[in-house]
Amino acid sequence: MPFVLLGQALASMNGNKEGFNAPLSTMCRVQIAVTPIGPKLPKFQAYHSSIIIGGIEFSWSAQGISRNHGTASHNMLRQQLGRSTTILEAGSHTVDIAAFSMRMNRFFQVGTYDFLRKNCNAFTDVALYCVAGQRLPKKYRYLESVGRSADKHTRLVQAISGGKYRPNPRADGFELEAAAREIDRDRTTCLAMAQPMRAGIRF
Repeated sequence: MPFVLLGQALASMNGNKEGFNAPLSTMCRVQIAVTPIGPKLPKFQAYHSSIIIGGIEFSWSAQGISRNHGTASHNMLRQQLGRSTTILEAGSHTVDIAAFSMRMNRFFQVGTYDFLRKNCNAFTDVALYCVAGQRLPKKYRYLESVGRSADKHTRLVQAISGGKYRPNPRADGFELEAAAREIDRDRTTCLAMAQPMRAGIRF
């Protein structure tokens, strides 16, 4: 489903007939789901992550932004690869779904996904900062920060991706910190006061 329609979809789910333009601010439980992917390396572990807002999962991939129930984007990793998913609690926040949808759609347009520079963890990091004023823990972003420089010299990322990684020129110019600064300039549209993230459960 195109992400710009999420406001309409969620409004319909909540019985709101006015759709995308209606006020959708509501108190939501915010969670982060993380599952290890790729080779099990001692220091360089890659992760798939997504954000769950009020029970609805938002995730980012080469197919664009997806909306599912629970932790659906992690199911294959658990079922086929036997990986465990960890849920991190980010507290409850008043979220304007329409504003959140428009903001994320502007940052993460279809066709701009990049395995290293603009991946699911970049999406989760920006989304979490938008709705909760928090950042995805560095543990789950460490590989990306190492890989950006290591790839130029050792081809680490190609090894982890099975030689399939190719930089996407449409991701050029995307910077996490620039996205965070833009959110800071208009914080009131989609997030409340930050709360510390709590350790989660594994399943």
